[in-house]
Amino acid sequence: MSDAAASSDTRRPGSWRRRERQQYERRIAELEAERDTYKRERDAALEELRELRTRLAQDDHKTLREVAHQGRLYRGTMVDDLPHGSGVLYAMDGETKIYEGEWQDGTRHGQGKEFTDDKMTYKGAWADGEKVGDGEATGMQWERCCSYYGKTIDGKPHGEGELLQGESVIYRGRWKDGKRNGKGDEFVDGRLIYTGTWFCGKRTGRGAEFSQGGELIYEGSWHNGERTYRREGKVGGMELKGDQGELLGYYSGAIYYGRPHGEGELRDGGDNRVVYKGGWRNGMRHGHGKAYYHWNGPVLWFRGEWRHDRIHSGALFPDGNWSGEREQDGMPVFPADITMWQGGEAMTDINVPGSGWTVAELLRDRGVSVYLPVGALG
Repeated sequence: MSDAAASSDTRRPGSWRRRERQQYERRIAELEAERDTYKRERDAALEELRELRTRLAQDDHKTLREVAHQGRLYRGTMVDDLPHGSGVLYAMDGETKIYEGEWQDGTRHGQGKEFTDDKMTYKGAWADGEKVGDGEATGMQWERCCSYYGKTIDGKPHGEGELLQGESVIYRGRWKDGKRNGKGDEFVDGRLIYTGTWFCGKRTGRGAEFSQGGELIYEGSWHNGERTYRREGKVGGMELKGDQGELLGYYSGAIYYGRPHGEGELRDGGDNRVVYKGGWRNGMRHGHGKAYYHWNGPVLWFRGEWRHDRIHSGALFPDGNWSGEREQDGMPVFPADITMWQGGEAMTDINVPGSGWTVAELLRDRGVSVYLPVGALG
């Protein structure tokens, strides 16, 4: 036998013993793990057994009874003459259900349902007679004879929900701690009157208000339930007054800090007729716009550019009509010449056909000469 073969034979017994020892160690670890698992299962079973024995002892003290409780009729389990366990609270007629669920020492405690007129209005957890944690309202009374449907926390609207008065929704949106908070819509008689953000139950942030007819009243910034007119916004039918406080008409359109700014329309304060439609800047007519007066009908007397509440350049009587009257075919009864006009030009030399007046005299008679620049009237 060679020296190499002899050396190999001498190593084999030691290698075999190491593998055998490793197998023993793995088996020992497996048995120890099984032992630990058994201990945990045994301990859990013993704890469950103790809990069952405790409950059984408590149940031995419970009795199923029907008694008067808090001016109402209680049917359910009792301990020491107090509602404890599961039971139902009825009105004294014994039929109208008020509460159904768990009790502890005479008060609502645990999971339960509340009823109004025998209809479930709340479902959730209770502690010491008070609603706690997450709940679900299905008609819970809230905000002066209204009913709430939606999520709750501690018995208060919290999250998404609706408030109804009778069958009509009066608010739909977000709530926090029982108050309207976040994005929400308000309704009157089924008509949307406000959409926007709320904070602590009041309109705060950006929002739009509408009349019951659906017309926009105000769109913009709110704080503590009041319009602020801060920065950009829109209005519908806002009173527009002159420097002396006189009513100029009702404005609808874009605003900036409460003043007409951008595109808008002004109607008179009497018959609600359009007197101006176009651009505004800082409360004055500015930019491209159209101006009207009314005689026997609407008359477009100017169309063009305005600067600081005065006409600047454009067309006089661009519709070719100065009286407002029209034939059945739509043609003017008293046609006017369309005249292109520039600031600085006098209107005293421009005649109005069929009137016997100059343009300056006609515009003065119609009460719109205040919108003419210096020099236009001669």
